[in-house]
Amino acid sequence: MTRAQLLTAGVIVMAVTVCNAHVEQSNEFTSNTDIVNNLYRGIKIDLYCGYERPVVIGGPRDRSSIRIPSIYIDGHTLYFDGNTFEEIQLVGMDVNGNESIAYSSVVPAGAGTLDIPTGFTGVYEIRLLRAGYCFYGEIMI
Repeated sequence: MTRAQLLTAGVIVMAVTVCNAHVEQSNEFTSNTDIVNNLYRGIKIDLYCGYERPVVIGGPRDRSSIRIPSIYIDGHTLYFDGNTFEEIQLVGMDVNGNESIAYSSVVPAGAGTLDIPTGFTGVYEIRLLRAGYCFYGEIMI
């Protein structure tokens, strides 16, 4: 894109944003940013995908890519953003580099949040298990 096209696109985006703002009858200025505020749940956890317990039903594993879920953490609370999981694990590492599961819990069906006990602080690898897949990433609590 040329510089003029980028500038034009920026002006259009700003105009649309201004047009979405409105003045209510009480003369208080409001905008439609509540949608963005409701989606923010804390710090997003970067997750990767691996096979924990491959589920093979009638053939080889599926070759299509797996959608990585969006998970957020705020303090000791995890927000699943509509995703479901069977189990959560927090894995710590000792001074020798050996992994050990510091915390494990079954995630209730349909749970939107999960509170990690307050006794856990520090850096952990989080593992979220679902249907033979393991979504993992690093978190700091």
